[in-house]
Amino acid sequence: MSCEHIVLGADIGTHSARLVAVTLSGEILASSKRGYSRRIAPGGIAEQDADDWWEAFRGASEEVVDLLGSKAEQIQALSIAHQRGTIVPVDTKGHPVRLALCDSDMRSGLSLDAEGRESERKWLYRRTGCPPVPFVGLGKILWVRTHEPDVYRQTVEWLTPHDYIVHKLSGEYVTSNAVALRVGVLDVEARGNLAEDVLCHYELAPDSFPRVVLAGTTAGAVNRTASGMTGLKEGLPIIAGAGDQQCAIIANRLCLNDIAYVNLGTSFVVSQAVDRLVYDEDGLCTIEVLPQDKVYGPELGSGCGTNVFDWFRQELMRVDASSEQALWNDLSLQAASIPPGARGLVAIPRLWTAVGSSRAAGSIIGIDSSTSIVEMYRGIIEGLAYETRMSLERVERTSGANILELRAFGGATRNELLMQTLADVLNVPVAAGLTDASALGAAIVAASCQEIDCAYPDVLVAGDAMAGTGMGRRYSPDKTRASVYDALFHDTYVTTREIIESPVNSHCRICREESKI
Repeated sequence: MSCEHIVLGADIGTHSARLVAVTLSGEILASSKRGYSRRIAPGGIAEQDADDWWEAFRGASEEVVDLLGSKAEQIQALSIAHQRGTIVPVDTKGHPVRLALCDSDMRSGLSLDAEGRESERKWLYRRTGCPPVPFVGLGKILWVRTHEPDVYRQTVEWLTPHDYIVHKLSGEYVTSNAVALRVGVLDVEARGNLAEDVLCHYELAPDSFPRVVLAGTTAGAVNRTASGMTGLKEGLPIIAGAGDQQCAIIANRLCLNDIAYVNLGTSFVVSQAVDRLVYDEDGLCTIEVLPQDKVYGPELGSGCGTNVFDWFRQELMRVDASSEQALWNDLSLQAASIPPGARGLVAIPRLWTAVGSSRAAGSIIGIDSSTSIVEMYRGIIEGLAYETRMSLERVERTSGANILELRAFGGATRNELLMQTLADVLNVPVAAGLTDASALGAAIVAASCQEIDCAYPDVLVAGDAMAGTGMGRRYSPDKTRASVYDALFHDTYVTTREIIESPVNSHCRICREESKI
């Protein structure tokens, strides 16, 4: 495409806001990234100040516009990716009533797995595509209503980070179907409507949620006030975006049915894109709506990821974050010579509550007086690969498609031992994709909007043109190691994981009861 208009993509992520300016041929002309913090506290608390999202976005926008100079006049549209499952309540003036409850806030799980409520859980999953787990926004809303009634009474709108930035830019309360799904209130079959029977069941007012439009269509325009604060031109179209995972998939060349994607971030999440609506028979996979007509994304993560590396570095190695890359390089070099199985050590790296589990049950088994820290590291690498395999197999069963390749993105793609172990344990080729891809994916969504000049016909075509020349380094499975890992996975890991979970949950229940005495 010869048209050299520019689109902007933003990612309101867990730790920072990033903004990129991209031509319709895929050249990144400018980018900016501004960080912010989360409040983490005992009891599963994970919160953020929504105004920090705005200040970070505003600063990034000013910098990108400044870097573009006269080319800023060529900006045609902006779209936004965001951290899914995060909810902020706002009052009549659009101001936050409390800190946002982040995706990883564990206080807010829907208690639908209790005896006698199995039918409700199944019904909710079929209506919304979301399992009733803490990562879904609906549980957070119900938690606020129960535990913070004053906050609930002051709330007029429940917004995601995407919706909050759209409102700050335009003054409108608008969301996309791809964003609303992880709030847990979208009718997954209708794709573009709220599930009014779900809202009625939980006694939630439909007008307390933003108006839903299709991802990739216009959600509003930058108003005069926001223009003065961001440097963006007044009237700039704001294109309804999607979640960070979906936008990252788009930036890593969205392919249907036989390619799977894994986000090697804080929690490893496996996704697929399929051309039909599917459901997991056990209701564990979230069924995302992607910003492409009739495309859905079964997805599953176990809660394991670089959070385990952070724990290993901080609590076992006592190494500062500034030195972590040297630590991983050294450990990976030594661990590469250890054969599959980590010399009898089994690491179950489940530090977060997982889908389908009442509590995380992490453990390291098989250590003796000769066990080294390198073997523990190797065991954790293998445990992460096993957990990814369990997620991938569940996604495959849900979609009914045979996965031929796994495309990985996120910070841990830099860990070559992990990448090769994934290929060996999963017995499929693993290709390294773009590490920081969500903002680019949002820009691709903007470029597919039919209401802007020189738009691509859809997200698939836009992605092919703008997502770069191809994937990075490719890791092929070693047949011998893959055979060994297959036996270890079935005969050791899965069995050990199941045995460990029950007594750990019983232990925690007893501890909770004792703490009340």
